[in-house]
Amino acid sequence: MSRAARWECLVPKRRASLMLLVTVLLWPTTVQARQVRISGLVQDLDGRPIVNGYVQIRAESQILLDRLPIIGGAFRVQFETNRRTVTVQVDAPGFQRRLVLVELNSDTVRLNPIRLRPLPGIRLGALVHHRTPDSLQEVIDVTIENTDARRDSVLTGFRFSATKRRETDCFDLRTPAVVFELPSTLSISEAGVVVRLTVHTNGTRDELSAVNRYTVLPCSQRRLAIAINLDLGVKAGERSKLRLVLPPVLERDGGEQPLHLESWEMVTLEVIEQNGRRTRTSEFRTNQP
Repeated sequence: MSRAARWECLVPKRRASLMLLVTVLLWPTTVQARQVRISGLVQDLDGRPIVNGYVQIRAESQILLDRLPIIGGAFRVQFETNRRTVTVQVDAPGFQRRLVLVELNSDTVRLNPIRLRPLPGIRLGALVHHRTPDSLQEVIDVTIENTDARRDSVLTGFRFSATKRRETDCFDLRTPAVVFELPSTLSISEAGVVVRLTVHTNGTRDELSAVNRYTVLPCSQRRLAIAINLDLGVKAGERSKLRLVLPPVLERDGGEQPLHLESWEMVTLEVIEQNGRRTRTSEFRTNQP
């Protein structure tokens, strides 16, 4: 047999050996899908929990989980994947989007707190609860700031709700820019009751209507919601204080019951801007008796 013929006979065998070698080398790199759990806290730059927002889990362009709610400033997700890394995307109204690359070195991963940076615009501080000097009315104070240094903003609505958590501190400016004062006795109903309230702004006193709604939820839970519509301008870079004065007594179906806001676990204030954007405070936790 000639040398050329011998070479032709050897080539197919070498190709077969190379194919077998490539197959053997690639087989161990295949990763089987497994259940993975990821949990973490979502906070603002001051460390306060962000109570509303969503989490998305994706691997490159593939979305594994979408729009999972952030509850009480925390999230916990579970999914199946064969990827070694995933991206956690966190979105919350009034805050910049945050992307976190997570290495799945174990089946359970607990992330460090994810801090979100606020978008330019209206920002609310933490709620501060106290009583008037005569202890007859309960007061909620909150700082309101327009962090956009170039654009003025107009607020068109205020939403106050209480559902029942610990007291937090915030800046206490000396004079509130706006004070909402409700009547000494507040009528409540599941259907919603229109009440008159007094608004103090820059030394003036006005009367307007508010709608409050009292809802009985399962497991003996209660929810009080008050909606106030009022146009309020906030100049670029301006910071001031907003105050809500609540009555000590709730009236329902002819009976009265004390408010005792300290016993409610969560109190929230939301403001609505003219462009439709909504901004909420972080949750306000009271000291439980």
